[in-house]
Amino acid sequence: MNRDFRFYVLTRHKMGLSAADILSELVAVHGDASPSERTVFRWISDIRKGQFSQEKRTSPGRPVVTGTTAAVRKVKGIITQNPRLSCTDIASRLSIPKTCVFEILTKKLNLRNVYAFWVPHDLSESNKTARVTCCRALLELFNTKGLQYMGSNYVIEDESWFLWSQKYKGRVWIGKKDPKPTDVKSKLTNRKTMGLIAFTCKPKRFSVSVMPQGTTINATTMIEYLKDTSKRFMSLKTNKLSLRNSHLQMDNARPHSATITQDYLTRNGVSVVHQAPYSPDLNLLDRYVFRAIKQDLKNDAFNGPEDVKTAIQRSIRLMSENTLMDQLKKLRDHCERVIEVNGDYVSQIH
Repeated sequence: MNRDFRFYVLTRHKMGLSAADILSELVAVHGDASPSERTVFRWISDIRKGQFSQEKRTSPGRPVVTGTTAAVRKVKGIITQNPRLSCTDIASRLSIPKTCVFEILTKKLNLRNVYAFWVPHDLSESNKTARVTCCRALLELFNTKGLQYMGSNYVIEDESWFLWSQKYKGRVWIGKKDPKPTDVKSKLTNRKTMGLIAFTCKPKRFSVSVMPQGTTINATTMIEYLKDTSKRFMSLKTNKLSLRNSHLQMDNARPHSATITQDYLTRNGVSVVHQAPYSPDLNLLDRYVFRAIKQDLKNDAFNGPEDVKTAIQRSIRLMSENTLMDQLKKLRDHCERVIEVNGDYVSQIH
């Protein structure tokens, strides 16, 4: 029908009719099925410029590839390998419009893009007992030593993975009926770095180290990190701190609980606050610092571990001591609530 309308407009124009007259004739015969006024006037303009064709012109830009089997197969292969990728990333790889990628993902592959979230572990009674024990130990320190001492002498240590492209973190493509994942496993194993952080709240001291590309920590590297941390804290011009005079919190990860690590801490007189298993809510790094750092770095891209280390240090420097102390107070209040519910998880950790 479009070709017939074009032919009619071209013929009537050559017969000397105006665009308005041609439109009136079309409306009189075809009613609402007629081309719009704007379309008829554009066709007349194209005829006068010698740019008119009786066939509908192909829209400029890339060809529509959404429905092709090859495009669907390619998109499926890419998203299966790495479900973190955005439509823009995939479109760039395949040289097709991102709108087509989105349609393939949502309509052809029936996927949705969601945030992964942490689902609490199904705690056993012994897990709950350990959580209560840890909370009571922390509260005893708060009550006997005071908040200011805890701000200065309570050293929190932990590790976390940092992706070299943080934009991939958090969101993942999954089936429309699939539950949200509790932990998104990245296949970019060679493009992430394990960062180790130990810090105090006020005065703010921090020790940041990163592992070589593609490696994680063990008991030996943990001991070396603790030695370096001790040296860093003692080399400060002001507010020096010896780990011997601190209370160091560590979780039960193998590098922390290994015999040689515990022997090292004992020989050096370091008092350890043993964090209960499955309890990231009892660690200030997991509760606040790691998430704050990764939020800062979400738009950054890194070329290697040293870039990651520099970015982590920059982010921690921007954290105020007052904010860290507020988080420390919230941890104290949180410990009280955990005890009230006999070690179970509390719905909000802040």
